[in-house]
Amino acid sequence: GSSSASTSSSTSSSPSSPFPPSFPGGGGRSNTSTEQIPALVHFLRAVVRASTAAGSHISSVGHLGAFVQRTYQFKDVQVRDVWVPVNPQPGCDPQERKLAAEFRPAFVGFLNSCSPLLLSHGGYTATELSSLEDAARIEIMGGKVPMYVRFICVTGIKI
Repeated sequence: GSSSASTSSSTSSSPSSPFPPSFPGGGGRSNTSTEQIPALVHFLRAVVRASTAAGSHISSVGHLGAFVQRTYQFKDVQVRDVWVPVNPQPGCDPQERKLAAEFRPAFVGFLNSCSPLLLSHGGYTATELSSLEDAARIEIMGGKVPMYVRFICVTGIKI
């Protein structure tokens, strides 16, 4: 399977949606001009821009299922979204909260691994990037901003 992560606010289940389709009130970009965009959103947007600048096709993960089907080398191809909590929504069940606690350190590790990319292709100085990373980590570890990571699972039987 492949994965993508995002924290932009959207009600659709598009690759840029931060929440499962059932997330209450996760609604498109806010109409209020006073809402502050979380540092994590800035960070992840910077990763997408830097990946593109480096020549990666980071958004192609959404097309993986169709690609596998078009190879005609697999049958019974299934594409499934799996939403893993980083910071679950308030009132979630204990199992979701436990999964988030287990996954959160791995997600922070992912953020840390983006530093070389952001320094080489993101236009950040080491000081700017350190400030952004710190703010994003505080948001994640503070648990105040509900967030889920969308994994796209593609399975099939090799013909």
